[in-house]
Amino acid sequence: MKTAAWNTGRLYTKAGQRIGVVVITHATKGGYIAVFSDADRMVDGAFPLQSEPDSERDLREVTMQAYDFGAYENAWEYDAARREALKLALAAPVKGAA
Repeated sequence: MKTAAWNTGRLYTKAGQRIGVVVITHATKGGYIAVFSDADRMVDGAFPLQSEPDSERDLREVTMQAYDFGAYENAWEYDAARREALKLALAAPVKGAA
């Protein structure tokens, strides 16, 4: 399972914008699903992937593209992955913290 967590640096809260994402395989739909959580804006989402990203950087980029363009669906169907993504997001660096 591929994961990533980061702070975008966008100033939505004092902590910035912390995002976590988990890639899972979907047994019935097939393929990969990315499930993300934005801890600071309290937004969760899920979107299909054509293939598993090669790197954490690729995963961050595809996640932000889907998020920024609203190309995701509700993540409640993937509750365990959604909770894991939120844990990752909450562990991401806080903006300005040393």
